[in-house]
Amino acid sequence: MNIIDSDISNIDLNLIRVLALVIQERSVTGAARRLHVTQSAVSNSLNRLRTLFQDPLLTRSGKGLVPTPMARSLAPRLDRALAQVEEAVRTHLAFDPRTSTRRFTLACTDAHHFHDVPRLAEAFTRSLPRAGLRIVSPDFLKSSGGLETGEVDAALMPKPGMDPGHLCEELYTEGFAFVVRRNHPVVGKKVTVAQFNALRHIDTLLVHGEGGVGHRMAGDMLAPLGLVRDVAFSVPTFIAAGLAASCSDCLAGVPERLADILCRMLPLKKVVVPVPKHTFPMCLVWHQRSNTDPGSRFFRQVTADVLREKGTFP
Repeated sequence: MNIIDSDISNIDLNLIRVLALVIQERSVTGAARRLHVTQSAVSNSLNRLRTLFQDPLLTRSGKGLVPTPMARSLAPRLDRALAQVEEAVRTHLAFDPRTSTRRFTLACTDAHHFHDVPRLAEAFTRSLPRAGLRIVSPDFLKSSGGLETGEVDAALMPKPGMDPGHLCEELYTEGFAFVVRRNHPVVGKKVTVAQFNALRHIDTLLVHGEGGVGHRMAGDMLAPLGLVRDVAFSVPTFIAAGLAASCSDCLAGVPERLADILCRMLPLKKVVVPVPKHTFPMCLVWHQRSNTDPGSRFFRQVTADVLREKGTFP
């Protein structure tokens, strides 16, 4: 059997460094000194290497060791490999936001596109001038396997939506608001229980045609109060819900920060519904696998600094 037949996954990569240093030093003692280990530890490693390569690798000549032809052939390749590993580690530990060309990915709903992404884009281009920022939808987050796969670096979501193995930082509190068109023929400033149940509603299904965390939270609040939604339209984004409400007699529920923006941009008005005021923490969420990565940490810090308890984008 040769090294090709052996299980490469069982090879201790520390042995490669031992071999490289013994070849350089032509001495077990010299290699042990540089590795800060005992001579016997180096000798034991050298014996394992001889078995692995089925070659003596180094033989005694006078007071030193002489590399075999195989060892001479291996030496430059081992040196290059170790240099690449050291460079990879050095680059990872010395993340430079001014020169990094890494692409970061943030998942969020279209509501964040209006009141969070503009501020984040400005801060990102200032703090990470050569890096890239990709904004993706909750649909993409789910279809790509979530934060566990590394396809997405972080996500903005309500804290109740977090999965096990995730970490988060609370940024601000969010609430729900209901909007109708300004010249609605029935609804004034308030909506009664009877009106709420009689009106037709616009439903927002964010993830693969299904409701997200906010959707479930809204349902949990409405049912005990005897409120029932007669859904006329189902749309995939909050913006689409607002647009549909501005052109119909339907009632739409959207995040409160977005509602304020839409009411300035569209012929919409917020209305008071017979539901207790309810807010929830909006968080920046990431997986624990990237918690200590310097680049990921810097990106999260930039995001949190910009969005933490800031007002609505003007």
